[in-house]
Amino acid sequence: MTKTTVKTLLFATLATLLFCVNSSFADGRAGMSTLGYYKDPYSDEERSRRLYEEGLKHKAKAENRAERADTAKNTKEENRLRKKAMKEYQKAVEKQTKAIKLDQENYKAFSELGYALEKKGEARKAIGAYNFSLRINPRYYLAWRYRGEALIKLGLIKDAKESYMVLFKNDQDLAAQLMSSFDEWLAQSEASGHQEKEEFIEWLARRKSLAKIASGLTNRSKNSP
Repeated sequence: MTKTTVKTLLFATLATLLFCVNSSFADGRAGMSTLGYYKDPYSDEERSRRLYEEGLKHKAKAENRAERADTAKNTKEENRLRKKAMKEYQKAVEKQTKAIKLDQENYKAFSELGYALEKKGEARKAIGAYNFSLRINPRYYLAWRYRGEALIKLGLIKDAKESYMVLFKNDQDLAAQLMSSFDEWLAQSEASGHQEKEEFIEWLARRKSLAKIASGLTNRSKNSP
């Protein structure tokens, strides 16, 4: 092998190595800004979605602690678990608030923000969050259910019934869940006036009867050949 051939091979090898190094360097800089800082690879919408999901995890933890508190062996244990539940709901509020700041069209985050606020005893703020959710997507029926529950807790019967009627026409499972919340409210609270409460009881009786008929028709339709 001549000296010329050796030099040619060395130059070829060196050129190949330089090309590989430059390619790797370029690939490594793909996620970096012109100043050399790594760029966030996620859009605001994706970051909002991730925060929303983190909020759901805190919600699940809060509900778990609240359920355990209901069956606690003593008052001290119950209070400890309820305090922990409130902390998790507060974390859920923080996550969902960050989510909607990044994406103001994230109607699910608005709805979950309302849910967490309601659990913390801030029903009026919760209703505002539900209203924002439904303004973005009026067909997000879970928010209608949550909204109805918050409204009935405040004794706003007329508005609560509106939420129920939307659900009755579009999602009867959620309508039945809201109806159960109405029953619980009646059992635990006093309406602003005796006549108002009696009228609401009559309305509930009629709606339950109609819901039973609607459910029967639905089942008959599913079973028909």
